[in-house]
Amino acid sequence: MSIIQPILIILLIWVIATFLVPILTFPRMPIINFNIPAKLPKELKDEIKKLNKIKDDKKFIIAALNYIKKNFQTNSLLLFIKLHKHYYNETHTILKRKGFFPCHIQVFILRLLLIKSRRFKQQDVKVHYTFYSGIIHEYLKIKVKNKWINVDPWGYNKGVPFGKHTMGPIVDWFRFKLLSKKSS
Repeated sequence: MSIIQPILIILLIWVIATFLVPILTFPRMPIINFNIPAKLPKELKDEIKKLNKIKDDKKFIIAALNYIKKNFQTNSLLLFIKLHKHYYNETHTILKRKGFFPCHIQVFILRLLLIKSRRFKQQDVKVHYTFYSGIIHEYLKIKVKNKWINVDPWGYNKGVPFGKHTMGPIVDWFRFKLLSKKSS
């Protein structure tokens, strides 16, 4: 048996674990259940009323990101320890449990805030995927004044600037810390 065969087996297992399993099992993946619920919990309705007082759409999005940052933490290690949190799909349950939630749950809450505010239509809020340290990561592209903006609530919690999305701790450090120091 050559060295290539075990490497190909490991690569195949990684591809299945990274792509196939999340797409088939995460309740918020688009092919499974990405519907905005008709009824919202009172807490979310109250937050939307508060957010709707903001006139500028970009400031509205940043305020919504700050709501998520205050209520839902980001932690790369907990992605693997608290696996059950990947499977929450009831808005009421998510809001009661707060604390750590993976990217797709934080994206779902942001989508709820944006679409239920009636400032953004479903077609103005698109879900996109990238890699975060070798695993799939979800973020949004939001159309504001005919321009698409990257919005990543999970990355925003980790210090990624508004308008960017995370690509992993090492890449983000290089993009946002090292390069900003060189340009100053």
